[in-house]
Amino acid sequence: YARFHEAKFIMGAIAASTAENHKLGYVADYPIYGTLAGINAFAIGAALVDPWAKVHLTWSTKADGDWHQEMRGLKVDVLSGPDTIKPHDASRAYGIYKLDEYGGIVNLAAPVINWGHYYELIVQTVLNGTWDTAQVAEKNQAINYWYGMSAGVIDVFLSDRISYYSVKLANMLKKALVDARIQIFGGELHSQTGLVAGADNE
Repeated sequence: YARFHEAKFIMGAIAASTAENHKLGYVADYPIYGTLAGINAFAIGAALVDPWAKVHLTWSTKADGDWHQEMRGLKVDVLSGPDTIKPHDASRAYGIYKLDEYGGIVNLAAPVINWGHYYELIVQTVLNGTWDTAQVAEKNQAINYWYGMSAGVIDVFLSDRISYYSVKLANMLKKALVDARIQIFGGELHSQTGLVAGADNE
C-alpha cells in the first residue's frame, strides 16, 4: 500500500482553508489501520490551518446509518468522502468537496496514487538484485514498499475551484513532506478529550 495519510494531511489543510464555519466532515468506511492514519492526518492538517476546526467523523458502512443526513444536521458543508469515483456509484462526492447553497457538489481536491510508478519501483528492486524475500524472512525483517510523496507515488490533485493561497499552502506542505522537513504525527497529539502526548514525547 502507499502513504495515503500524506495526501490526507494536505487535504485536511485545504478543507480547513475553505470551511467558513470551522466544521469539516470525514466519511470513512471501516476503522482499519490505514483509514485511522488518514483520519488523524486529515485532522492534524486541518488544525494546522484552523485551530478551531472540528472534524465530524462518520462511517459510511454503519448499519441503518444515513451519513448524508447526519452531516446536513451538523451543518457541515466541506467533506472528505471516498478517495475515488466508484464505477457502481459514479457520484461526484469524492475527495474533498464542498456542498454549495443548492446542494450541488464542488470538488476541491483528491488523492492520487501513481500505481505504474509504484510497481516500477518494486520491479526495479528485482532488477537491481535487492529484492530477496527469503533473505529478509530469515532475518525476521519486514519488506517495506510503503511509498509516499517522496517516492513520487502519492500526490494530491487540486481543483481550480480553490483559491491561489490554498494551492500555495498545499504545494508548501507537499514540498515539506517530500524534503522530510515536516513530520505529520510529530509534536503534540490530542484526542477529543485532551492531550494524548506532549511535544517532547517522541
